[in-house]
Amino acid sequence: NELYISAGQIRFQFSPVTSRIENVFMAGKVFGTDKVRTFTSEKLRADLINKKYLFSGAPRMSDSVNHVFGDEILYDQTLSKAQVSNAKAKTKSSELKRFDISF
Repeated sequence: NELYISAGQIRFQFSPVTSRIENVFMAGKVFGTDKVRTFTSEKLRADLINKKYLFSGAPRMSDSVNHVFGDEILYDQTLSKAQVSNAKAKTKSSELKRFDISF
């Protein structure tokens, strides 16, 4: 399950010990997509080692039916689950709800 991300600005944190890029910091209209969902935010911190992505700055996550937003969205790519702080969602019924969500 690949996640494609684009943003206006990107910074990398390189580890001289492992010779790998471990973290990526993005800002300015961050957009991410995989086969099922899309993410948008103003900022992103990507932990490439643990495959965890923290979207902040008006983050939103959507699939074909549901739209979730909150203060932060932590997406775990390995588990294909998201944790949303102060979550609100717009579901197919167009009803706005508060809940914890995993996609």
